Amino acid sequence: MWRVGLLEKVIAWYPSDVEFNEFVTYIGKVQVSKLYDIALDLENRKGKDLFAPIPKLLKGFYKFIRANEDVAIKLLHNLHDKEHPLHASDILALMSLNPNKEASLLLRHLKEEVDEKKVYLIGSILRGYRPKNK
Repeated sequence: MWRVGLLEKVIAWYPSDVEFNEFVTYIGKVQVSKLYDIALDLENRKGKDLFAPIPKLLKGFYKFIRANEDVAIKLLHNLHDKEHPLHASDILALMSLNPNKEASLLLRHLKEEVDEKKVYLIGSILRGYRPKNK
């Protein structure tokens, strides 16, 4: 039910920024995919993998993280938890790494967001970055 509440939050979320709205739509698709996987698991069934194309803002954010991977990867862990003591300082540390336009926009939205569920939704997508293999 908790994840359904997250999906309800996304459905009622109407950002005025077109690019950020595309990102919010992606968040909704990810939540639907997770609910679909949970439902299939409950029935012991296999289904199709749902794929949502990565939006422009998220691609730009991942590109920024890739360029600063040595430092930035450690700063992603607490972005989804507004109550974590390092949440705000991790956002500021990422902002100090001279982010590109897309990453700056996402970090600014995350920093200014007061709704804990929205912070969780944005932060959990951002921390989904997977480091390159070394």
